[in-house]
Amino acid sequence: MKPMIFEVETVLYPFLIQPPHLQEFQLGTLVAQGKEYGIVTQIDESDRPIAVTWDCSTEEPFAYTLDEINVLKVAIVPLYHAKQTLVELPAGTTIKLTDGEVIRFDLSTIWLVESIDRQQISISQAEKIYQFAIELFPGKPFANLIELPKLTGEQPKLSLIDLKIKAEIWLSLYAPSQFLEIVTCAWQQQLKQQFSSQLEQRYFQEDLDIAWELSWLSFLDRRIMEEGLYGLKKGSRVLRKIEPNIEVFGVVRSINVNALRPFQIAWENGTFINYSFLELQSLKITRLCPLMQLSANVTYQIDDNGSYFKAYIAFHCKALANAWLRPIKAIVGRLGHLHKYELEQLRHIPNKPWEYEVEKPKYKTLAKNLEAIQKVAQLDLESMPSAKKS
Repeated sequence: MKPMIFEVETVLYPFLIQPPHLQEFQLGTLVAQGKEYGIVTQIDESDRPIAVTWDCSTEEPFAYTLDEINVLKVAIVPLYHAKQTLVELPAGTTIKLTDGEVIRFDLSTIWLVESIDRQQISISQAEKIYQFAIELFPGKPFANLIELPKLTGEQPKLSLIDLKIKAEIWLSLYAPSQFLEIVTCAWQQQLKQQFSSQLEQRYFQEDLDIAWELSWLSFLDRRIMEEGLYGLKKGSRVLRKIEPNIEVFGVVRSINVNALRPFQIAWENGTFINYSFLELQSLKITRLCPLMQLSANVTYQIDDNGSYFKAYIAFHCKALANAWLRPIKAIVGRLGHLHKYELEQLRHIPNKPWEYEVEKPKYKTLAKNLEAIQKVAQLDLESMPSAKKS
């Protein structure tokens, strides 16, 4: 199956801060001179702008000019290698694609570097490839896949631990996305056969069976947490509109892919009810998307079908909140009363205790309301409004 390719326009989270750099060197760059390795620990505007801390030395960092770097053959060690390097995207990574779609990875995820050059890095998992501009890439190196030297004579059999590690890596890289929606016992056996056919060393069948079962169950749990089933994950918040003005909230408590009603939802009234996907659709139970932070002061939340919209504008002090009330109201519609949240866990935006909720949006369509809240996010809400800003 041909992989789907997605081009990333920007990274919304984590917030990327470019370290100091000089030509191709930047703070934290791994370098080598012969068999010695070091890290660039300082870049400044002095006569010797690049300082390297070598692993073979306990002394202070050595500072170099660019000419000395070239003469001494201090070379940058590439962090990423196509088809070899595994990278980790941190939990909460949120990206915006060139087609406008916003994707959030709630948990940290492992990807394979598909290709890399000076301008772009592509990472793959199952049948998906995401392309990032190098300066936007939020991932960190996780591991490098290496090819062990060929052993002569009779090779030792793979241990149970070896098989489990290999199975976990293989499933992470080659199991298709959204596979929870098509998983069957027969299909699991087919994947197991594909995995075992690629093993070059001998093994005990009993060890393979145990290792695969442990890896499979662990992989199922991880995929349920990372990807979910039909867009719902364990811990997802859901909404049911009983009447236009009556909303009931709940949380997906568990997902059992082998059950007829795989979704167990804990409702705010204390009840626990299991649902099939068709029942969720017929009862118009929708997933609440995670809060989307547009700026240091503005965040919003919607549901999957666009019928729910909440937006929050927060400030670090009451004076700023009061000053911005009318300009913001003119853009987004009626605001609720100004609240102060003393506890950090109650705040919609960290370190901003003073908060407005958009109580009655100005527009009837979600697109217009999102456009309005985006305008607010572009304001400098850390400063007092001027006539021009308002």
